Amino acid sequence: MPNLRHRGRAGNSGDTECLTSVVRAPPRIHKAGCLRAWQRLRASCLDANPSRRGRASGRPVRQRGFQPGMIDGLHIRAAGEADARFVAGFVSSPLEFASPAWNDTEALGPGFAEALASAVRAQDPRSTVLIAQSADGTRLGFISLRVRDDVTGVERGHVADLAVVQDARRIGVGSALMRAGEAWARERGFPVLSLDLWATNERARAFYQALGYSAESLSLFKRLD
Repeated sequence: MPNLRHRGRAGNSGDTECLTSVVRAPPRIHKAGCLRAWQRLRASCLDANPSRRGRASGRPVRQRGFQPGMIDGLHIRAAGEADARFVAGFVSSPLEFASPAWNDTEALGPGFAEALASAVRAQDPRSTVLIAQSADGTRLGFISLRVRDDVTGVERGHVADLAVVQDARRIGVGSALMRAGEAWARERGFPVLSLDLWATNERARAFYQALGYSAESLSLFKRLD
């Protein structure tokens, strides 16, 4: 969910330019034959997992001209002002698996869209937004990162938001963005990269667990009539 209280100063891309060497094509190809094996796996994933439409307000973000599976030369770069609208277009993502404690999910859409766009405009040394794009410049997804204190006051890296366009899901874009986020946190000496996840989003939980993330805390609620 977007952090509606997050604000900061406009920053530059200097801190994140080196990330492109860490996350070229997902996964990185080191040995002959690995590329062909990955392409077969990628094709099977696309056949077994057709794109789903979001159930929340707004349509899932799609990129014109992008062909599913064609992400050779994936590039991760720092977001600029021109990317704010692209990032805000993912407003349906945090609403799709909304908190059951919310009474009017659709009414939250405009505020969430503004928070997503503000994350791009308010980048500073303690926060950044990274964009994943294909070799031809087609934007495929983003990750929003910031510094956050844990309950003991120790700083850590934190994933505020992560989203991938519908046609580029399940082919490695999200994993590449997470690797970029981990590189960002390591460069700053943080021992941990954390994120928040709605309990109803089982698909995302499985994704993060496959990347090595585990549960840290659990938030409970009870409706009071």
